[in-house]
Amino acid sequence: MVASEVKTEPLASRQWAILMSLCGMAFCVVLDTSTVVTALPSIREDLGFSATGLHWVITGYALAFGGLMLLAGRLADYFGGRRTFLVGVAMFTAASLLCGLAWTPEVLVAARFAQGATGALVLPSALSIIMKVFEEGPRRNKALALWSSVGGLGGIVGFIVGGPLTDGPGWPWIFYMNVPIAVAVWFASLRLIGPDAPIERRGAFDFTGAATATGGLMLLVWSFSEIPNKGWGHPHTLLGVLGVVVAAAVFTAAETRSKSPLVPFRLFRNSTLSSGNIALFLAGFAQQGLWLVLSLHLQGVHGLSAVQFSALMLVPAAVGFGGVVVAQRLTLRFSIRSLVTVSMLGVGLAALPLTAISAEDASLPLIVVSVAVLGVFFGIAMVTCSIAALSGVDESDHGIASGVEESTYMIGGPLGVAAASTIIAWIAAGAPQALTAAEAAAAGHRWAVGVLAGAALLSPLITLPLMRGCGRSGRRSVG
Repeated sequence: MVASEVKTEPLASRQWAILMSLCGMAFCVVLDTSTVVTALPSIREDLGFSATGLHWVITGYALAFGGLMLLAGRLADYFGGRRTFLVGVAMFTAASLLCGLAWTPEVLVAARFAQGATGALVLPSALSIIMKVFEEGPRRNKALALWSSVGGLGGIVGFIVGGPLTDGPGWPWIFYMNVPIAVAVWFASLRLIGPDAPIERRGAFDFTGAATATGGLMLLVWSFSEIPNKGWGHPHTLLGVLGVVVAAAVFTAAETRSKSPLVPFRLFRNSTLSSGNIALFLAGFAQQGLWLVLSLHLQGVHGLSAVQFSALMLVPAAVGFGGVVVAQRLTLRFSIRSLVTVSMLGVGLAALPLTAISAEDASLPLIVVSVAVLGVFFGIAMVTCSIAALSGVDESDHGIASGVEESTYMIGGPLGVAAASTIIAWIAAGAPQALTAAEAAAAGHRWAVGVLAGAALLSPLITLPLMRGCGRSGRRSVG
């Protein structure tokens, strides 16, 4: 649906109604990632999960969600954003209901896989609708800012409601609460969003590209999520990485030869789009890695409880939401090139004080200030990098561009966690025997923070030259 196809009511009011509906569904998808974490102990007790099997409640969702994102984005291009979104919402609703009704560990894990798969169907199609409803420029920037704010808001609400729901009516209600929201969104979207425009078929669907991209991404997420437990030298890790390399090689060969590739490589000739995705990857890498390090340091070294650490993490989530709001205003005054550069520079510089953490002192005031500043810059980065990653895209590629944008951030997260875990283990293993275990761990944490901060600071060095001439909308200026 292009902007001119929106139905009869004043364009602006219907545009924002559509955006609220799409954001409401994205809120459900994001909410599940944080509420489930708080419910894990109750789920293990009620369903009888083994100690080694419980992580699949999280990992199963992440595998399906991350692995299917590219395919889901292309499906939105082939079958229409509205149609794909409505199917995804209906299936996500059914999967959420099954999660709440799960009577065995196997049923819950299968339902979580289904939730992840249908969540992957929802987000790129919703984002492609936003790109079609809002023309490139200030209005789209504002819409993307509101879209990005859903992540921070979902994280905050998840931490707030997860505990009371689990302790009150029970853990199934963290899934049941999705159902009325999703049903309301489905009916609202059916009424508000006009029919998809006729789609020009561009040859046979790229099944080879779809299979290798999906399999490779799933293998990538799984392999790197297991590194903290198994290490780099474990056969599962080595075989997983080898499988990812093989899948990437086959995918590249298939896409080069295909007349209608899953991911057209011509997209990346747009240097602003490429820069936005690079920055998003490094933002995910730094963010998830830093949160892991802080969790290990404050809980493992200084004995904070899970509840205390969750309360601390509300700080960056809350101020990150503010950063998203500020970012929308900043896009009206400054170029996207400047904002992407400054926000990622800010992330790296805000992380550097955390290299002072030690085993002797928790340094909570320092950490609170640092994570608050990190939250602001992460919020600004999410908006501005997304604008860059979705700029200058033809309407026929809105879905796949959205899938690529969502995937790059999601892939960066597990890699950042794996890198941080590896650095911590290496430093601790090579620490002098005179150090206590806590001091050796803290040394590893400092090194990991330094590497993660360096990754964020690397972003401007890569993206600044590529985005030369990029204006406020994200497009490159001419002349």
